[in-house]
Amino acid sequence: MPIDFPETPLRKAIVASKSIKGELTEIIKQRKTDLAVGMAFPIQDILSHMFMTCDQDGTYMKELDINSKTKGLLIGGYETANDVCTLIVKFLAELPHIYNAVYKRANIM
Repeated sequence: MPIDFPETPLRKAIVASKSIKGELTEIIKQRKTDLAVGMAFPIQDILSHMFMTCDQDGTYMKELDINSKTKGLLIGGYETANDVCTLIVKFLAELPHIYNAVYKRANIM
């Protein structure tokens, strides 16, 4: 069971998560206001879409749910790009003939 001690990676992750949640909460509240007064459009972006789309029962997403889903999108997008870049470097290091071809191609452009 993880123990929440100061200066540990777990504590840093908890603090960062709370900070991100706070920032997103402010952005979400502002977008909700903008949608209400017509300064934003329902099809403007994913955040607006989350506010304006309801489920089969006609229930709209709560701000807390939107916050959680947005965090998931942000973190998922970061990890995916990070992983792809890491794998590219790994495979280029393992396959020097491919690396050389990529290097030659990059110098031509």
